[in-house]
Amino acid sequence: MLLNRTFDGTDPGTCSARGGRYGVNRPLGGRGGAHREEADTAGVSKRWWGWAAGALVVAVLAFLVLNWILALFVTIMAGTLLVVGALASGWDSHSTFEQRELVRARKRAEKWERNAGARAKDRALWEQHQAKQADR
Repeated sequence: MLLNRTFDGTDPGTCSARGGRYGVNRPLGGRGGAHREEADTAGVSKRWWGWAAGALVVAVLAFLVLNWILALFVTIMAGTLLVVGALASGWDSHSTFEQRELVRARKRAEKWERNAGARAKDRALWEQHQAKQADR
């Protein structure tokens, strides 16, 4: 997952491009997921609960003041806005195209180096085939 990476493509707490939430390349003794004391999302969580409490207050007031059909509409709209706001809150906290492309380029380079022996073998076989074709 490439979200919330630092400028060099690594995860903030692990210094590894693959050290994300699943524990790959995590330091020994590292915990498996993002925890509040380690993460920088404590303010976001508090804000989320504030908006959720506000939506709940609006829903309760709507049912106390309005007809139940109108109150249900207001509650559904408040819940929808709450969910849309939660989903959109991290909209701009992602890596840039250049960062993702740099990670892809590194992976391609690693794969190219891993397959160097197979390419050399294929090239030798091709040259041998070409030599046989030239002798005919």
